[in-house]
This record gives sequence, C-alpha cells and structure tokens, in this order.
Amino acid sequence: MRTYKVYNSETGDLYDEIQIEGSLPHVYFERGESIIEFAGSREDHYVDITHSPPLVRRREKLTGIEQDKTQIMANGLDYASFMGLPPDSMVEIKEKAAVLSLHEPYRVEDGGLQWGTTAAGDYEIIINVIGFYPWKGQVKAIESSVQAEG
Repeated sequence: MRTYKVYNSETGDLYDEIQIEGSLPHVYFERGESIIEFAGSREDHYVDITHSPPLVRRREKLTGIEQDKTQIMANGLDYASFMGLPPDSMVEIKEKAAVLSLHEPYRVEDGGLQWGTTAAGDYEIIINVIGFYPWKGQVKAIESSVQAEG
C-alpha cells in the first residue's frame, strides 16, 4: 500500500491523504490536483513548492513575533499590534464564540499589523507563514461606551 498526500500548489499545505495499491489513478492528475508520495503528518510537514521537484519538509517554529496587548477596548480606537511578521504572512482573526472566521485572512507584507474592533469578545489571532507552524495569540476586546466616529 502506498500513501500519497494532496497539497495546495500555492502554499504547500498538505490537506488530504490517499492510500492505494499500485500507482495513482489518472483521475487525480486530470482534476489538476498536486500529489506527492508521503506517509507522515500533515500538521508537522509541508511541501516546499519552491524546489523542483517539490519536496516534503518539516515545519519550523515561527519566532520573532511580538504582541503588545492582550486586552483592548472594543471602541474602534484601541488596537493590539503584532510586529515582526515575516513577508507574506496570512493573519486570520477568529472570535472564539464563532464557528467561522469573521473575515478573510489579511496578507501582511510590511512586518506588522494593528487590529481593533467595536465588537466585545475573545479573539484568536492566527499567523500563518509557509513552512512554519501557525503562531497563535489572543486578544480580549472589552465593551466600551466610547466609540470611534465614522
């Protein structure tokens, strides 16, 4: 039995597993799927798409990110700052009580992000960079009687 992983050809993220006797059916290639033979963990590995042919590599710990606050006022005037983000970081902000993310991920290219909200709640900040484990932080937004004009 051979094990293959399907991966995102733009990010290198592994997301599906196929176990098959013999060679892969052509249907996967006809659908344009990117597939690599690999039996390890999807969480701990990624496909280095900059290498030709693509190679499976182990993720590294993302270091150097600094968060200035873990609590802000939910008034649109107070912000938490995240600095030291590598180029092409994707930042996802999730309200912990919500099932889905509130927004599409933000692409950060200049190394930093300031984030604020007018909705009180507990938020998880997830920073994804190709080849690294996600960095996770939290921000608690406290209800405020002062709101930004706009």
